[in-house]
Amino acid sequence: MTTTLNNERGAVLIAGLMILVILSLLGITTMQTSTIEEKMANNMGQRQTAFQAAESGLRSAEAQMAGYVILPAFDGTNGLYQPTAVGTTPRWDTVNWSSDTESIQYQAADLTVTPALPEIKCIVEYVAEIADDGSNSVKFKSKTTNRDMLRITSRGVSPNGRSVVMLQSTYLR
Repeated sequence: MTTTLNNERGAVLIAGLMILVILSLLGITTMQTSTIEEKMANNMGQRQTAFQAAESGLRSAEAQMAGYVILPAFDGTNGLYQPTAVGTTPRWDTVNWSSDTESIQYQAADLTVTPALPEIKCIVEYVAEIADDGSNSVKFKSKTTNRDMLRITSRGVSPNGRSVVMLQSTYLR
């Protein structure tokens, strides 16, 4: 003999659906968090690539300046400038970095290469001629060996073009 219960009202079904909804929301939240963290890691990688490109540009420009027996003219062409006057906009903010004639390009951004190469451009400003007496300290305008002080600004752009890093060094030659 079989007995049937007539008081089934679907409570287990509703409870099961509620648990399913809660688990679905938890899964969606976890997926969104993972996606955001992946984007953050990618952005940090692009920034590191731009930073390394800018650092490479500084070293390349320093090596180029060290290789000159006589410095070229700092006349505002080919990335070689005199510094701006005190209180005015700095040179690195006024340079058209997309122009190949206003900056020194050390490595072309070739977007056909996988992965794409970062863009590296520099400018060099002739700051001053200073006297070096051979000691560890530098004295201005003494009658000893003169050295040239240069300010090198390097700009690295990540392969995706979204991260830009600018670095500067003061170089004595």
